[in-house]
Amino acid sequence: MRDMDDGNNEEKMKLQPIVCYLCDWNGLFQDYPNHLVTIHAVELEDEDEQKHQSIPSQHSLPTSSVSNDERNISISALSGQLCAANDGTQRTKSQLLQNRQLVNATVEDLLHLKQATEETGASAKMFAINQQIFQQNITPLAEEINNRSRASYDGTLLWKITNVQENMMDAVSGKHPSIYSPPFYSSPNGYKMRMRVYLNGDGNAKCKYLSVFFVLMRGEYDAILSFPFNYKVTFCLYDQSNQRRHVIESFQPDTQSTSYERPRFDMNTASGIPNFISLETLRQPNNSYIRDDTMYLKIIVHFNDSPEAILHAIRHLNPSLPNHAQEFCANKEAEEKNKQS
Repeated sequence: MRDMDDGNNEEKMKLQPIVCYLCDWNGLFQDYPNHLVTIHAVELEDEDEQKHQSIPSQHSLPTSSVSNDERNISISALSGQLCAANDGTQRTKSQLLQNRQLVNATVEDLLHLKQATEETGASAKMFAINQQIFQQNITPLAEEINNRSRASYDGTLLWKITNVQENMMDAVSGKHPSIYSPPFYSSPNGYKMRMRVYLNGDGNAKCKYLSVFFVLMRGEYDAILSFPFNYKVTFCLYDQSNQRRHVIESFQPDTQSTSYERPRFDMNTASGIPNFISLETLRQPNNSYIRDDTMYLKIIVHFNDSPEAILHAIRHLNPSLPNHAQEFCANKEAEEKNKQS
């Protein structure tokens, strides 16, 4: 810090204005020594000689020697100061240049860091967008795979409906008036179908009955299937008590309705039984159709004519048996009933 102060003082001294006491010359201090040497060298020698002549002879020294020495010392001192000032200036300039280079390098590093940060942020943003797009694409695919893995291909579906109370409250509030079952199929290459249930009723049955509907969906093989769809549909709500008083209702599709035409969109308009079971029954504290907040609803599409006796036999079937075994038992029971009649 002291070196810097000395350098500053020397620099200021060099730039101080000065007036020659021997003539009218004026200029900067740094140029004065040269002025004295070139213009007033003889005058300075005479002046020194006169000064020394005024001193008594016993104390006098060789005139020319003293005058020259003093002049040389003055000039040397000034030259030394000027050289020191120049050296300080050069050191200051060098330090400033180094500082400027350091600042430029730091600014360049900061610009690179900013660019890298912006590129990283852009990459992160693009990654998030791609992840969102991937999630949007994968979710329906995962649902389709899940539905396919659990799907039935024999024209029947046993649907386990969980969180019944929550779904009922959503239906009453209008948040979710209806819920859909997973799709099921008449065969691997057949019709695609599903159930739609209004837990608080639909239309005139609203707030009075639970409504169940059949939905014909657009499938991969519709181009080679027969339309309009004309197969009887049966719904069965299981009684979970030992009494097995299942609620069973059937309907025959109206072939004039657009609900049974070949689907042009993902799903046709739902059609079925609005007054399936009264809400009053389902709201009873110990009703046997809702246990552990769960209901079991089955749909059967009859691709073969089923006599009423078979529908009656469905009440006594064991759902743990394979569908073909249940159908065999139902046919057998129907035959026994026909023999008795």
